[in-house]
Amino acid sequence: MNTQFRGFGSAEVFTLTIGPLQEQLLVPRNVLMQIPYFRKALNSYSLAECGGKSLDLPNDNPKAIAEVIHFASTGNVPEVRELDNITSPYASKPHVTGLIKAYITAHKLMAEDVANQLFYVIERYLKWGMADAGDITLLSQANLQKDRLYKIVVEEFADNCTLNRPQSLPRVFVKECAKMSNADMTQVLIAIGQQMNVAKATNTW
Repeated sequence: MNTQFRGFGSAEVFTLTIGPLQEQLLVPRNVLMQIPYFRKALNSYSLAECGGKSLDLPNDNPKAIAEVIHFASTGNVPEVRELDNITSPYASKPHVTGLIKAYITAHKLMAEDVANQLFYVIERYLKWGMADAGDITLLSQANLQKDRLYKIVVEEFADNCTLNRPQSLPRVFVKECAKMSNADMTQVLIAIGQQMNVAKATNTW
């Protein structure tokens, strides 16, 4: 699938081939130059020497890449929106997960201005009790365990597991799980998340 950023006239266009499905994103050079990772790649001697106008990003998320490029080029990072369903905040969870993926991608592309803006949007969602094990896993797999968002996600998830619930897990236990190696931590946190979901469904949480 080809997606093109429009409205840039006759600007020199580069093709980004992204993800395992090799989705293509057509982006003007002047837009890519606003993002440090791409600026460095486009200025590299090897790319200029071969006259290349394409970059391969086989391990990245096409939607997240497109969003970061859009945010960086327009300055329009999404604001916190109304919850889709006030009685069930997790109806908005896919939106928040997408923002976290964009945050991770912004870090990888060294687009720190975008990452900073996304941080404050995501932080507000997390304060509504929307942190879960999947968020911790995403950030951990991106090696962002020391990142400020990771710390907030762990704190909020620990609160979700323990706050005002008769069957609560020890908060310190949940936080210690987040310090494990990726594989071990993922399994433990998934198990915790499954227990929470079962308990909620049976009104025992």
